[in-house]
Amino acid sequence: MFFVFCVSDGVLVVEQMMTTGGGWQDQIGGLLPAFKLGRSDAKLPLEVTWTQLNVNDNRNKVFWDDFDERMVLVYTGQTRLARNLLQSVLRNWYSGTISQLFDELEENAKQAALAVEQGF
Repeated sequence: MFFVFCVSDGVLVVEQMMTTGGGWQDQIGGLLPAFKLGRSDAKLPLEVTWTQLNVNDNRNKVFWDDFDERMVLVYTGQTRLARNLLQSVLRNWYSGTISQLFDELEENAKQAALAVEQGF
């Protein structure tokens, strides 16, 4: 796992140097296997931790069969910069549109992780 965090940290540094506004979520999601829940405190230096979710295919076979049947990865070829997405999020934040969603983000992630583990 040391390699994963070296790559993740390196990508984060490069993205910050390029002012693209990237974070750590894509690196953790793409470099680590299976379902996981990643966390970091809002402080520097950034320390990312993650927990692999306990998913037992035999226990929830119907759920996983349905999940596998519906999961699709689509490559659009369109480049998106985190900076542009972040600017849009901040505009919505200041307008009051999504401030409540941010307040609930951590709890929703925990509930989603539990639901995946339970096969819902």
